[in-house]
Amino acid sequence: PGDVVEVRPSRFDVEFLDTPGRRLALTYDEHGRRHDPDRQQRPYCLDQLPEFRQLWCLLPPSHTDAIDTTQVRQLLTLIETKRTAWREPRGPAALALPPTSVFPRFVADALAQLGADWWPRLRRAERRQLQQAALSGLLADAVELYPDLTGDSPPPSAAPTAGGGRS
Repeated sequence: PGDVVEVRPSRFDVEFLDTPGRRLALTYDEHGRRHDPDRQQRPYCLDQLPEFRQLWCLLPPSHTDAIDTTQVRQLLTLIETKRTAWREPRGPAALALPPTSVFPRFVADALAQLGADWWPRLRRAERRQLQQAALSGLLADAVELYPDLTGDSPPPSAAPTAGGGRS
């Protein structure tokens, strides 16, 4: 009686500590989000790991589309470079951009150009999921973090059927 228990979701955040300054830059606001504007979508809930896997599995399989992980990373680097140059937001603010504005259109077009055979084979909902993830920055984080967290190699040839993946 009278005791208060605070329950918080389990979260994870990963950062390569290549310099001492980077360790000191890992700070969070009162809502538990990173202060760094390029990482405000972090940390992620552990419950989001299946979403990371689903995104990873939707990426083009390298042995059928001649697209390798390096090309996927280059595309995401291009998107993130344009985001910075054009001062576009990440996370929910990016998702709130009108779909007719330049950056969301650029993201959609860039993804469609990644693999001429891959993109049309995806369902509309899968294309939308990848577009939204790339627009918010989640896809870049998934490609950066998922293989290291799980030990997975480049995207497999088929996504799991659960959750709307290809079969």
